[in-house]
Amino acid sequence: MGGHKTVLCTVILSELAAATTTGLAAWQCLPPDSTPTIDSNFWSTLSSFFIGLASLYCTIIPKLRKQEINVESPRLFYSLLVLSAITVVACVPCYLYQTRGSLVLLWLSSATQLATTLQIIEGAVSKIVEGKDRIEVLETQLGQRGG
Repeated sequence: MGGHKTVLCTVILSELAAATTTGLAAWQCLPPDSTPTIDSNFWSTLSSFFIGLASLYCTIIPKLRKQEINVESPRLFYSLLVLSAITVVACVPCYLYQTRGSLVLLWLSSATQLATTLQIIEGAVSKIVEGKDRIEVLETQLGQRGG
């Protein structure tokens, strides 16, 4: 199991690969003959929109259940969450007029959503380690009392 630096490096390299391929897709994307346009790629954009919304919903489920979300930087976490929501919602109407822009918005939404997910995972790992340390202290104290 990789450490924090390994995880961060893997995520950053994956995002750079995604940004590169999104850039190529946007660059090679042919502009529509007319605007607004609905073609076969619009439906895959709409599909990505629905998956993006579902992903955002899953991320905020703990908050909807009035549970704490442990992240290192709550301000950054919520800013990225809002940015992800704005860009995923904007990608569909943008597609009708600017196909390339829509591709970039989808990538940005995915990247920010990935960053929020990583923050949740790192927060959960920190909480588990903290709990494990507390248990070890309590076990030590119990052992001292019993011996």
